[in-house]
Amino acid sequence: MSAVFESGSDDRVRAVVDSAGRLVDITISPELLRSPARNVAQAVFEAVTGAQRAASRPSDGTVALERQLADALAEVTVDADRRLAELATLVGDLRRHEGR
Repeated sequence: MSAVFESGSDDRVRAVVDSAGRLVDITISPELLRSPARNVAQAVFEAVTGAQRAASRPSDGTVALERQLADALAEVTVDADRRLAELATLVGDLRRHEGR
């Protein structure tokens, strides 16, 4: 399980979510807890939703891996098409030879 960390805009809340965006941990600074409940709620909401957004974004490694897989798939597809064409030619040759 990889974790994604996100702090609220003023760093008084730190949210940790897993790769699926589920909240794993949250830390709230003592000074924020002395604030009005609405301020605490807003800071928690911002930190959690920010961490969830970050968890849903593909990482650079994921994007690079997707590109490598797409390139490999294209290469394999071209090779398979070439081999199928060769097999079709062989089958055609065998049919012509069989008819003699």
